[in-house]
Amino acid sequence: MGFIAILAYLALASNLIYSALKHRQPGWVSGVVLGVGLLSLPFWAWLLVLAMNSRAGG
Repeated sequence: MGFIAILAYLALASNLIYSALKHRQPGWVSGVVLGVGLLSLPFWAWLLVLAMNSRAGG
């Protein structure tokens, strides 16, 4: 179940970037930035979890 949610999340974020780049309407830069931020969010959350685990264990 979680894997499907991750795939849907990645598809949503990449679709946001693609549509922002394709149409280039006013505010398209913020659409790209938002999409990249959405794509990198799981990575930052994973880093945060790693940092908290190492702090608790050490």
